[in-house]
Amino acid sequence: MLKKEYEVMFNVEDRHWWHVGMHRIFLTMLRKYLSENALKQQSLKILDAGCGTGKMMEHLSKYGEPVGVDCSEWALAYCQKRGIQNVHNGSILNLPFPDRKFDVVTCFDVLYHLNVQNDDKALSELFRVCKDGGLVLINVPAFEFLKSEHDIAVQTRRRYTKAELKELVEKAGFKIKRIIYLNFFIFPIAFLIRVLERLPFRSFSEKSKLNLRNSIVNSLLKKVLYSEQVLLKVFNFPFGLSVFCIAGKEGDSTRS
Repeated sequence: MLKKEYEVMFNVEDRHWWHVGMHRIFLTMLRKYLSENALKQQSLKILDAGCGTGKMMEHLSKYGEPVGVDCSEWALAYCQKRGIQNVHNGSILNLPFPDRKFDVVTCFDVLYHLNVQNDDKALSELFRVCKDGGLVLINVPAFEFLKSEHDIAVQTRRRYTKAELKELVEKAGFKIKRIIYLNFFIFPIAFLIRVLERLPFRSFSEKSKLNLRNSIVNSLLKKVLYSEQVLLKVFNFPFGLSVFCIAGKEGDSTRS
């Protein structure tokens, strides 16, 4: 990711509708598949693979001891600015941790990145460091036809369908617990924006779309994503802007 994008992320991550809403969904899914004992003890060993500027690690600290790894020194500097020290420089293609180290491994919006040229290798590393009975949570952008200027700014290598991510995760050895599309309600707006970006008279902008210029729109989109979170309790959406997966490594379960 471009250096300037880490600064943007750090500055908006606490308030931006996408980060607030998606983090809430991720944590809800994590709680659902953790045992009552694990939730009470709050002693899980957690890896955030591709920790970025560290906001997710702050959330994960409620459940245990999060460790972060990121290939960007810029990202790690922002983690430390948050007061998060347990972070390491490294790639998810070669994680600097022993086998079966973590109860929970998270990999949010990392697998798609230009720096991750081999999906199979990355997922095999997540599998290797995950304990038997552990959980992995993965989120990636959906549908190649939705590539945009934002993807260039955040250095997107590829986008995925649900079927493609499912095949990759299962090939690595994990057993899928749930795989879903997210950001269903915002999909039509995003699709229209992508179409407009491709018009010949449009000027190109290598900037992400993470901004808080309109607080009313930001607040509205938070509510839209929250309503989606509620519906996900009983419903899987047919498409969306992201694909989210929670899967397990067979063995003694974190639900036991």
